[in-house]
Amino acid sequence: MSDLEKKAHEVGHEAKEHAKRAVAKVKRSLSGTVGMVLAWLLGSLTVLGLVLFGAFAWYSTTPDFERRVGKEVVTVLENATGGRVELGRIRFDIWHLEVEANNLVIHGLEAPGEAPYLAVDKILLRVRLFDFFSRATGTGGPARVSLNYLRVEHPRVHLIIDKDGKTNQPVPKHPRTSEKPVIDTLLDLKARQVELANGVALLNNRAIPFDLAARDLNAEVHYIFLSDHYGATMDLKDLRTRLGKEAEAESSLHVEAELGRDLALLTRLDLHTGQASHLTATGSLRHFGKPEWEATASGSLELKQIASLTGVDTLKGGSVDLNLNGHNCVVTPVEAQRKPRLWEKLHPEQHAKPGSKVLPPDPNCIAGYLLVGSAKIHKATYRDEYVRLHDVDGSAQIHITPKELLLTAMTGYLPGGGKAEGDLRISNWLGEVPAEAAVSPTAKAAVTTANKTATTIGAKPPVTGALKVPAVLPAHAYLTATVTAIPLRTIMDVTAPEDYGDLGFDTAVTGPVKVEWGGSTRDVSETVEVDGDLAMRPTGVRRMGALSDVPVTGHVKAHYTGSNETVRIEQITLQTPESNLVASGVLGVNLGDPLTALHVNLTVRDLGEYNQLLTTLGLEGNGNKGSAAIPVVLHGALEFNGTARGEVRDLNVKGHVQATDVEFALGSTDVQIDSLVADAEYSPNAGVVVASSTIHRGTAVLNASGEVRPRKEVSRRGVVTYEWDEGMAVDAMLQLANAQVVDVLQIVGQQKIPLTGSVVANAHAVGTIKNLSGSGHLALADGVVYGEPYESAVAELTVQGQDIEASKVVVKAHGMQLAGNGGYDLGSKRFHGHVEGHDLVLSKFETVKRAKVNADGVLTLVADANGTLADPGLKANLKLANVAYEGQAMGEAVAELHSQGKIAYLTANSTLVGAKVNLTGQAQLTDDYEAQARLTVAGLDIGKPLAMFGSGDVKAESLINGVATVNGPLKTPRLLSGTGEFNDVDVKLQGVELKAAEPLRLSLRNGIVTLEQVHITGQDTNIRVSGTAQLFGSTDPKGGRLDMKGVGTVSMAVLHTFDSDILSSGKVEFTVAVGGQMMNPTLSGKVQFDNVNIAIDGIPNGLSDMNGTLIFTEDRLQVQTLTAKTGGGDLKLGGSIRFRNGLFVDLTATGDAVRVRLYGLSATANANLRLQGTRQSSLLSGSILVTRFGIGQNVDLAAFSGIGGVSAPPDPSAPSNRIRLDVRVTSAPQLDFQNAFAKLAGAVDLTIRGTVATPSILGRIQITDGSATFAGQKYQLQRGDIFFSNPVRIDPTIDIDATAQVENYEITVGLHGTATNLKPTFRSEPPLSQADVFALLALGRTQEEAQLYQEKQLQAGTDPTTSALLGGALNATVSNRVEKLFGVGSVKIDPAFVGTLGNSSARITVQEQISKQITLTFATNVNTSAQQLIQVQYDLNRNNSIVVTRDESGVFSIVYKLRRRYR
Repeated sequence: MSDLEKKAHEVGHEAKEHAKRAVAKVKRSLSGTVGMVLAWLLGSLTVLGLVLFGAFAWYSTTPDFERRVGKEVVTVLENATGGRVELGRIRFDIWHLEVEANNLVIHGLEAPGEAPYLAVDKILLRVRLFDFFSRATGTGGPARVSLNYLRVEHPRVHLIIDKDGKTNQPVPKHPRTSEKPVIDTLLDLKARQVELANGVALLNNRAIPFDLAARDLNAEVHYIFLSDHYGATMDLKDLRTRLGKEAEAESSLHVEAELGRDLALLTRLDLHTGQASHLTATGSLRHFGKPEWEATASGSLELKQIASLTGVDTLKGGSVDLNLNGHNCVVTPVEAQRKPRLWEKLHPEQHAKPGSKVLPPDPNCIAGYLLVGSAKIHKATYRDEYVRLHDVDGSAQIHITPKELLLTAMTGYLPGGGKAEGDLRISNWLGEVPAEAAVSPTAKAAVTTANKTATTIGAKPPVTGALKVPAVLPAHAYLTATVTAIPLRTIMDVTAPEDYGDLGFDTAVTGPVKVEWGGSTRDVSETVEVDGDLAMRPTGVRRMGALSDVPVTGHVKAHYTGSNETVRIEQITLQTPESNLVASGVLGVNLGDPLTALHVNLTVRDLGEYNQLLTTLGLEGNGNKGSAAIPVVLHGALEFNGTARGEVRDLNVKGHVQATDVEFALGSTDVQIDSLVADAEYSPNAGVVVASSTIHRGTAVLNASGEVRPRKEVSRRGVVTYEWDEGMAVDAMLQLANAQVVDVLQIVGQQKIPLTGSVVANAHAVGTIKNLSGSGHLALADGVVYGEPYESAVAELTVQGQDIEASKVVVKAHGMQLAGNGGYDLGSKRFHGHVEGHDLVLSKFETVKRAKVNADGVLTLVADANGTLADPGLKANLKLANVAYEGQAMGEAVAELHSQGKIAYLTANSTLVGAKVNLTGQAQLTDDYEAQARLTVAGLDIGKPLAMFGSGDVKAESLINGVATVNGPLKTPRLLSGTGEFNDVDVKLQGVELKAAEPLRLSLRNGIVTLEQVHITGQDTNIRVSGTAQLFGSTDPKGGRLDMKGVGTVSMAVLHTFDSDILSSGKVEFTVAVGGQMMNPTLSGKVQFDNVNIAIDGIPNGLSDMNGTLIFTEDRLQVQTLTAKTGGGDLKLGGSIRFRNGLFVDLTATGDAVRVRLYGLSATANANLRLQGTRQSSLLSGSILVTRFGIGQNVDLAAFSGIGGVSAPPDPSAPSNRIRLDVRVTSAPQLDFQNAFAKLAGAVDLTIRGTVATPSILGRIQITDGSATFAGQKYQLQRGDIFFSNPVRIDPTIDIDATAQVENYEITVGLHGTATNLKPTFRSEPPLSQADVFALLALGRTQEEAQLYQEKQLQAGTDPTTSALLGGALNATVSNRVEKLFGVGSVKIDPAFVGTLGNSSARITVQEQISKQITLTFATNVNTSAQQLIQVQYDLNRNNSIVVTRDESGVFSIVYKLRRRYR
């Protein structure tokens, strides 16, 4: 470019810049002018606006403005809602754009006096204005008002819904139509914060039984501009709710949610309730027009807390773990599984890219929705009226769609043991909806309320079109389960009523169960099909508190059909230790009851197995419970094989019954049979038909057949019933051939009747119970009745209507006969009869023989009756003739009894026992049975009955006369009255006269017998007795009261009168009072013994100087103090005699130094004895210590050798045979015994057993040391034992060995054996023959020495035989006396002794044992004292001794003796 061009360019540029500056300057001048004008105008308007706004703000605070605006607001609300509106006050705050309304009430369509539709205490509203100036100038869009803050305090909503779905919600007066949705209307408000406080909802005039208390609540609702959503967050840390009567639930809640125009999101929900319950949930809902939702929930909930929140009070404990996921099925797989981002939410018109991957559809979600998840329960407890479960664990998988509910892998564990596993599938589980089904009123009310509310706020109604119930097909369910080892007791605990009780069976079921049902709801029960195949096994676990644990084993296979309500039992088999059951067939239930057709085979061996079952079922009878209430005891087995058909109320049971060894207890009757075989049929309407039956018991075979049918009754309405009463039809036949009566009585349960013999019977009866017709025959032979034998008894029986007749009744016994006949009319209650017996000899009857009374008589009896109990028409005569006792005639007795009309008359006369007795009387047979009688006794001599019935040793005589009368009603004995008086009461016993000072008088009044004071006197005897006794009218089971008193003195010499063997003296004073009741008398008083002496002939010791006191204390006589002398010693008695409920003796005796002499034996002992027992059985026990013992010189010990023999048995009824013995006899240490023959020392230890009549002795007598002299020879005891070992009789075993030194021989003599078989033994050292031993003991020499000595005697001119006889006589006469006189050991005289010098002279030998080892012998000739023998022997031991001798010649010698035995 050139410079010119450059310059031109610069000039042009400058020109442009200058022009621009000029234009700009003009513009600034113009704009300044305009701006100034506008500024003035705007300022003027602003000042005017502020003035106007301030004026309006001031006016808005005036009451007039509030009144005007409030009235307008009421009008607007009434037009918008259609209800009557009340407004307390309205306040405006123009500076804060705030409106406050108080006490707003909107009345709906409810009746007057009811709570209003809506009531609010306070409403606080703040708004915001958008684009206000745009709206004022007209250049902007429409003005917008947003809700900045809204608070509603204490709102109360009252909604009424009737049966047609109509509500009390008012209808707007001028409804506005709008197509704008409610959600859009609410979002257009853009409410920044909304609060609701202290609200109440009422439904149908009643407060919903739901209490809610919320504390520490943080809630916030805000508008989200970016997403055009409302966001809400609520934290409720203390939420307390109570539903109905449930316990209060404490919870905390956290909720986070969003609400858009076509979207609702639950981003988080956390619920914590109870102690350990928590639940977390999320969800979303999109496209309100075509909803798409998703939801998840998981957590752990306490079942008891669920019950508190929902009102399901059957849940009592445990917890459940839930994990659920769900969504609906209209969402496409892509949209259902993707989460839109923020910009996608802001620009929903943008779609996914064409190339994005589309997920396949969910195969399990076909239509509607899908819920899947799992549930686990822990220790769950469920309880309602019918079911009680506790501590149940289980789990299940959940799969729910609108068409199917599926629970798989269900498992449950029961606390009592066992488990159940299975699957449940329900198609169309929501159930069938009938075509005519209408929309529920609640649904209608909800739609109406929602649409009216939308119309009120000017929004589009959310629900359009008619409401329809969607069609749902019928449901069908399938349950397949397997139970494993579930105990029967667990099943009962779950299903039986509480505290029902145990059944007593131990078993558990295992096996598969299948259940299927379907169809319409009302017909679902008809579609139920159940299959079960269960095995039963015992668990072996005993239950605490159960009476029994009977193990049950078996198998059950059955099918239930709901269409006809029957159970088809293929087989039931049950076994217990004592029972077996096999059954099959059809069992009807409810309407299927008539289809029952079962075949049963049952065997039972012990009903005790069912005791617990029957006790639990409440079976009671005869005061017993359980199996004891069934009057059957099975000692064998009971079998039934038959069928059961028809409905229960007329169940027909037919079959074969067989039983063995059965006992029936019917009240007090005990029926026993060996076997029963019967074919029978029973039904309540048709009766009982027994085709044949055979009952066996021992020899008895009873055949029975027939039928019993109930009476048919038809009511006026045609209802047919069957009555088991007197109108029942009977056709029965019984036959019994040649059976033992005992067996028959056991069959009919009357075995206590003492009747034996053989019986033949047959009977046939036809008709009704009240009108039978039949006959029978009964014959008994060769038996015993009540202990009385009989030959035969026959009777013909007939029944015709109400009349029962027995004819040709003949009883034969002992060659005598009793005949009769009779009958009874059940209708007229009249009877007739005739009994006749002649020449009945009493002595032929076994009853008289057993009484062991030597008595006899002849009885004649004739009696007739024809009438009723009130007028029997009785005529009876009895005569007892030829009465004799012990061969002595006693007289006779005659009685006549007859009745005239309603009065019976009795006359009796007797001359028995020497007294004339006359009895007359009469009695009414009706009403109170008024009666009167008179008894006269004349010339009663008690000597005659004493002579007849006593021992005969007691002689007595008297002449007593008396009269007794009684009258009054026999029906009320308490009202009887009477008197009695006996004169000349004077009795002489063995010369001792006892006489009553005045007549003996008795009286009866008001049931009390009074004995006036009786004064009896005699030798040293003075007795007074009086008192009362209540015989009738007492209600005490122990009888009437007694009040008797007696005092006096009795001479003990009277005892000799009754027993001549008793010698007694002294006196006894007594004071006795009898009180208490007749059956329970009590005695008080005392008995004083004063110098009483008693001796009994034959008993060595008597009692002397007996003194003491005995005291009566209620039911016993107590020995207070009682002492006596016996055998030179002291005796002290103690104890008591109890006489209530029989005599019982408990006496003690303590003796000190008591000496007893018997049969030449003397013993001194200390005794401590006790007698206890009754008259029938008593025991004498104690101990006796023998301190001294002696035997007289004249005692013949050989006489005791027969004590062990067998004696005749004693009388069993003798008193001595009823006293048992248990007395121990011991001796003092080293008891010494010494007399002229022997000196012994030993010990005694014996026990006396048996009875006083037949005593026995057990024990031992041991003789430890001693010596004895026999025939001048001294024996030293070596061993001595006497054993008593025979428990039956006294037969001691003797074992005694004694040695004697004769010359140079040691002789050993032994006694061995029992007392009845005693065998002596003899031996010597050095050994000698038995003949030499006898000679040595008898003559002092052996046979050879005796022969030589006899020769010397002959040579000396002495006769040996004469010398032996004379020596024996002298020794027997002189020896004992010399020994006693001089105290030497033994003295022997030999009248013709030949000495060493060959001469014969008399010789005396004296021997004394100075000590146990030293023996001194001295012998001298009578003719000369020079020939003396002195010998001293010292025993070193048994086999060695030293003998020093000076013989007749004066020669001394010392001999050492050594004894040794060689074998």
